[in-house]
Amino acid sequence: MTDLAGPDVPGPVPTPHGDMPGASATRRRTALFRKVQGWLRSPWVIALMGAALVWALFQVAPWPEWKRAFAEADPLWLVPAVALVLAHELLKVGRMEQLVPCVRDSRLRHARIVYGMACVAQLPVGTVGGDLYRVMRLEECGADPKDATAATFLIRMIGFSTTLTLAGLAGVYVLDSVWPLIGPLLAAVILWLLASSQNPPAFVGRLVARADDTGSGRWGRFISLAARLIRHVFREAADLTRAQMLRVLGYTLALYGLRATIAWFCLLAMEIDVSWLAALAALAAGNLASSVPSPTGNVGLREGGMVGVLAGLGIAVAPAAIGALLFRACMVAGAGLGLLVTGMAAKLTGP
Repeated sequence: MTDLAGPDVPGPVPTPHGDMPGASATRRRTALFRKVQGWLRSPWVIALMGAALVWALFQVAPWPEWKRAFAEADPLWLVPAVALVLAHELLKVGRMEQLVPCVRDSRLRHARIVYGMACVAQLPVGTVGGDLYRVMRLEECGADPKDATAATFLIRMIGFSTTLTLAGLAGVYVLDSVWPLIGPLLAAVILWLLASSQNPPAFVGRLVARADDTGSGRWGRFISLAARLIRHVFREAADLTRAQMLRVLGYTLALYGLRATIAWFCLLAMEIDVSWLAALAALAAGNLASSVPSPTGNVGLREGGMVGVLAGLGIAVAPAAIGALLFRACMVAGAGLGLLVTGMAAKLTGP
């Protein structure tokens, strides 16, 4: 009988130290991963991140502007805004549990990680830095780093689709034009790709096929890395039931609703009489602006997008800018308060 497998091909040959090829590189990556995890848990690094957060806030606006913002704002609106940030971050805990169920057994630790991620996301590294922080630390909750990375990227894809949709509708609302509807159309394409993860289109299959191709040169390695990430994301999406996918989408919409309410309260604190839909439109534009990669992350970009929409609605630039600054301040204050509460709870409940 003909051997369809062809002639014998020698398998991988162990190195002189008894390792298989690539094992030493894997160990180096694992050691680096563990070292970074240790750094993130260090109190010195946490203090440094706090100092960097203060620096980032001053890059958004100088201290006199922050002082003016708090002096002119009505605290009766800012207190519920900060309280809503606590609930906002807890919704992120529930959303991740839909994708990585094992983290449910460490909910308190996961909540503390999420509040820390919210603080990191306000730094110049932006949401990408916050995502890396969460992926690095979710292993403490029993999550595999590959699963955490795929789930995080899947969340970002769904969140970006939501931003495109809401920003497009906001553009129609502000500009009175149909061109912004391109955003919802692009969002529909992204969601269709995720929904078809069990039988992806041919072009996705060809890209994923390059995941195991190490490639040559910097671009070849980058394409291979992107293909591996897309493969993990599609596997993550393929494992979800329709009900789970709808729950993740529901969590994302609820998060947007809470963020819009926080932004609305900050605008009302400046006596800016706008509707909740106007605040949602401003937030969507700000989030879309902060999605653009830049050396400073999202520092100042979200505020610029929000002020641009509010100015288009006839709001004076100065109070609109202060309202946008208050939104960032409330997000930082709420995340910091959440870190403090979850840290105290962890000490009371023990390891």
